[in-house]
Amino acid sequence: MLITSDDIAQLQYNVAYKRDEKAYRHLFIYFYPQLYRFASQILNNVEASEEIVLDVMMRIWEMESRLGEVNNLKVYLFTAIKNSSLTYLNSKKINLVELDEIKVRKISAYNPDQKLLDLELKEHINDAVQSLPYKCKWVFRLIKEEGFSYKEASAVLNVSIKTIESHMAMAFKRISRHLHSYLKDE
Repeated sequence: MLITSDDIAQLQYNVAYKRDEKAYRHLFIYFYPQLYRFASQILNNVEASEEIVLDVMMRIWEMESRLGEVNNLKVYLFTAIKNSSLTYLNSKKINLVELDEIKVRKISAYNPDQKLLDLELKEHINDAVQSLPYKCKWVFRLIKEEGFSYKEASAVLNVSIKTIESHMAMAFKRISRHLHSYLKDE
């Protein structure tokens, strides 16, 4: 479902002030997959991730008119997921887990040799991302997988934009170095 930031703002308004269940359903359907994926990256637990996302989504309905005061719903939701996930981990005394591997993108089925090369390259990219420090990986995934701007990622993670820039620069440098050594061997 293609939805613009203006659409989100209108849906948010309708939920906050008109208590429109259909608008809430649209927001839920739009955000659920993104929020679930983010929670899963933190928790590495299907049931806990689902529970946290459902809880956060229920809270936005319960906010009533206060929801209208939220400036950026996407940042608000991802921040709520992060905080709820970390609270869950803390309550269970679970250490933070490594992020999941980057999902393999669609691969051309026309050329088996190219498909094999693409798979191998994607594995090396995944290895490079997995080798990043935890927070660096988190920043990289928010920006590259979830499409956050640096400013939005900084708001979600409660760090400065300079910190986000530093993590992204480190990520690109390490991934580039990793791929350079792989391509040099080929």
